[in-house]
Amino acid sequence: MLLIYVSTLEQDNSKNKTDILTLANEKGLGKVEFVEDKIS
Repeated sequence: MLLIYVSTLEQDNSKNKTDILTLANEKGLGKVEFVEDKIS
């Protein structure tokens, strides 16, 4: 499991998700599932 967080609600973590998916595919880590929760 991996936790990605941003410090404000306006920030976007899509670049981080793309990088994680790329790494997971390169390493053959299998299915990646993201759970998002934005809180202030």
